[in-house]
Amino acid sequence: MIIATTGLRNIGPCIKSLQSQTYKNYEIIIISKRQIKKPETIPIEAGRSIKINVLTELNMSQARNKGVSLSRGEIIAFIDDDVILPTHWAENIVKEFSYNCDVVGGRKGSA
Repeated sequence: MIIATTGLRNIGPCIKSLQSQTYKNYEIIIISKRQIKKPETIPIEAGRSIKINVLTELNMSQARNKGVSLSRGEIIAFIDDDVILPTHWAENIVKEFSYNCDVVGGRKGSA
């Protein structure tokens, strides 16, 4: 799960919704344009690490690409820093990839 952010928002609620997923085999990578605002508000689940990189010179596309280069997973998901995910979101993405597809999309709306 890659979150590209400007670092201005409190991303704690986003991280909390990621860590509430029913699917647990994932990593969290945050690429931020500046120091994370209130880093102490980022909840970190026991046994999980979060990679945080501050790269001031990157635009959002470059930040996402950097996140991909740092990832170890087979499936890459980009998440906005203000999103709150439904608890089965990651599980549903993995399920869709099990149907031998290459890309899964989403839409803005209620879960």
